[in-house]
Formats: sequence, C-alpha cells, structure tokens
Amino acid sequence: MNWALGPQSLVHDFNILKNYFSYLKKDATVIITLCPFSCLVSSYNKQHNFKYYTFLHPATIPGFDESEHVKALTLKKQNVLRDAPLHTLKGLLGYYKRCASSKIHSCDFKKSASGFIEGWKKQFDISNLDACLSKKHLQEQELRASNLSEMIAFCLERDLRPVLVIPPIHPELREYFTDSFVEHYINDFLKKGNIQSAYFRNYMFDHRFDSDNTFLIHYS
Repeated sequence: MNWALGPQSLVHDFNILKNYFSYLKKDATVIITLCPFSCLVSSYNKQHNFKYYTFLHPATIPGFDESEHVKALTLKKQNVLRDAPLHTLKGLLGYYKRCASSKIHSCDFKKSASGFIEGWKKQFDISNLDACLSKKHLQEQELRASNLSEMIAFCLERDLRPVLVIPPIHPELREYFTDSFVEHYINDFLKKGNIQSAYFRNYMFDHRFDSDNTFLIHYS
C-alpha cells in the first residue's frame, strides 16, 4: 500500500492507536501529526479506506464494507512475484536504476505549492484562505477538535505522552499560510481540541528546514 495516499485523518489515526496502543510501554510518546487543514472534514468513499482493512478491526473502519474487506485480504495473501512477475520485475528494475544514478528528483516547488493549495481549496470548499471560517467549517472544526481532545485523553488515561506536531513545509507552500490563516485554522482549533495542554510543536515556519534538499528524495 502507498501510505503517502489519503485518507490520513485524525479519525483514522485514532483508530490505529485504539487497535495498537497495548504494544506501547508506559510513558511512551505518541506523536499526533497535524496538518494545516486537520480541523476540517473530508468525505471519502469506501475505496479510500481500502488500505486499513488488512490491519484494523472492522468496527473501527468508517463505512465498513465486507466486500472491500474480502478484496483487501485476498490481495494481502497474494504472492506478487508469482502472480504478476513482469510488473514486479519492472518495478524492481526501475528502483535499482534510480539507486544507481544517485540523482535527486527535481521539483518545481512553486508550481507544486500552487497545485496543493488549489487542490485543498477545492477539497474543502474554501474560496479565501484568509477569511474567517464559514458556519459549515466551524461545525467541522468543533467535530475535529472533539476528536483531537478525545485522542489526547485516551493517551493520558493509559499513561502515554501525546505530542502534537505540525511537520515543516517548503517555503513556497509556506507563503500561502498567513497569520490570519494560522489563527483561524490552527490556533483556534488547538484552543478547542488541546484543552489538556499536550506538548505542541509547530515546524511550519521553522527556517531550519528551508533547504530544497529537505523535501527531495535521495536515492543512495
């Protein structure tokens, strides 16, 4: 499964934690990763949950579908080298060629940042990132804040240490997130959702990560 693909919402994160927290020792740190739009709700179809069917309890998968469950388990049991040898070998050859070249993937960060922003605005139905949240988005923020607070409480009740983290972003993408955006979409969200005052680190504007190399893939 490609774990770079969505959904990776707080709801899914919490369900993973519920399923596997027992493997953590007392005082273990649980990193809760937040994104600029973690306070909003996305709608997903049953295919979006596909990767979760192989390792989460059915009761914790939103909109659980038995046919998708069976399909996911069937794929998990397949021997890809046996069932799709040419496809597998092509993938391996491509990987080794990239490793041998030891090159860094180039990227037009300005274009990429613009694409991300336009995609998010369409996904969450936002016309102006600097404006106050709409009534609909405020309701979503309340719901997600409740999810976050419940997740933090879950950790504390089990002697786990929750840490909230917003990862660094490229300077080109950072340009789109103004003080007004941060106040409405991040600070207001945390005021509602982090009532337990869990440790929080925001690396969005941390200039230690300004180098392009931080956001590129190296093959060595």
